[in-house]
Formats: sequence, structure tokens, C-alpha cells
Amino acid sequence: MNFTETQNKIYITLFLSKVCTLEVTSPVKNIVRIQAFTKDFNSSESQQTVYWGKFDENQISQSIKNFLLSWYQTSF
Repeated sequence: MNFTETQNKIYITLFLSKVCTLEVTSPVKNIVRIQAFTKDFNSSESQQTVYWGKFDENQISQSIKNFLLSWYQTSF
């Protein structure tokens, strides 16, 4: 797994077959929006998933972990 962070985007490469780009924003106070784009290396098509959750500065990492777990279970 490769991990690169640039501004508010996190790039994660999983299993050398898919790329998942996460964009984390907080458009409204106490709400977090995590948008994920997944793409196979061998395809030009990408899938998009959006997750909304309650935001607490102490729990942002937990929101991301919850999203990743959900995304992983539905994508593989």
C-alpha cells in the first residue's frame, strides 16, 4: 500500500490493482464529507462513493476509518 497526502486529498494504492483517492472536506460545521474515487489500473473507468458523517475534531480519523472499512467491504 502506498500513501501520499496532498492538501486535503489522500492517495492510497491498494493491492496494485486499484487506486482510491479520498477527498475529505467539512462543508458544514460538524459534518464531514469523504468522497472516494476508485479506479482499476487496467481501466479508464472510475467509481465514485460519497460518505457523510458527523464531524468532531477528535473523531475525524475514526470517520475516515469507518469509511475505508465500508468501502473495502463493498469494493472487493
